[in-house]
Amino acid sequence: MEYQRDLITTALTDHTAMDQLQHRHAELDAQRARQATSAATSTPPADPTTPAATA
Repeated sequence: MEYQRDLITTALTDHTAMDQLQHRHAELDAQRARQATSAATSTPPADPTTPAATA
């Protein structure tokens, strides 16, 4: 718990640390958005039991 408290205190008092945390948060948000977009637009693999896939 002490580590978390020190981390939060540093983030709130050190402007460079806060900038780095915000930058990393934005990177993670962008990554999640890309993953959600690619998952929504990707086509599932062909079902091997259908006649078109076995032809």
